Amino acid sequence: MTSAHQHSSTSTRRHVTTLHLTLDLPLRDHQLRQFRGAMAELAGWENRHFHNHIDRKRTTQQASLIQYRTVGGRASIFGIGEGVEQVRHLLRKTGQQFTMGGRSYTLRVRDLHERDLRIRTTPQPQKYHISRYIPLNKANFEEWKQTEHLADRIALIERTLTGHLLGVCETLGYHVGDRLQVRISDLRHTHTVRCFGAPHIAFDLAYTVNLNLPDHIAIGKGGTLGFGIQERYKERATRKSKLRVSELRVAS
Repeated sequence: MTSAHQHSSTSTRRHVTTLHLTLDLPLRDHQLRQFRGAMAELAGWENRHFHNHIDRKRTTQQASLIQYRTVGGRASIFGIGEGVEQVRHLLRKTGQQFTMGGRSYTLRVRDLHERDLRIRTTPQPQKYHISRYIPLNKANFEEWKQTEHLADRIALIERTLTGHLLGVCETLGYHVGDRLQVRISDLRHTHTVRCFGAPHIAFDLAYTVNLNLPDHIAIGKGGTLGFGIQERYKERATRKSKLRVSELRVAS
């Protein structure tokens, strides 16, 4: 189990809004970078929320408040916090033309969901499932390679996940006043994926943390492009074989 502590002089909860927009635009995952560029151009490059860059070479260190993904084979945008208002501004351009990959398209809305939530620490742990989570940067990937035991590797992912969660809270203006207790419970799959043109290790996993978070938020590297999307964990009637981390801990 990994924990982190941060003092707070603000309230013990933070109200946030999320907006999940799906367009009437067929899209595949490998086209998400093109789609992000097209939306940034349509919204105006001066709006950093849509591309998360300071300039052509540097990205911001904050968690992305506008995230891109595919839903049912169609282009989708997820906005959270300040990003919601920016997506609402984009919606005013419904019916306008935009260019992606050298072709012209019309901005048309297929589906739209808006939700409110209070981010806060909780007395009981909350369980989440996260898909294609990329926890490792260049530095901690070297640590990963040098770590021999699987239990120690799990602990490394827990520490990285804790940092990503704290980063999301900070970006959203919520200062964690209690100790975060992050524990990975199920490690389902490991993938090798390409993100920003480079190979990375991605994980499908379940974890618990004493923190209330919105569904469908993406965390970790590549969160703007469909990696690391999480939602509250739902038990399934039929479960595929997986590594139970609780068994691993006992065995180690």
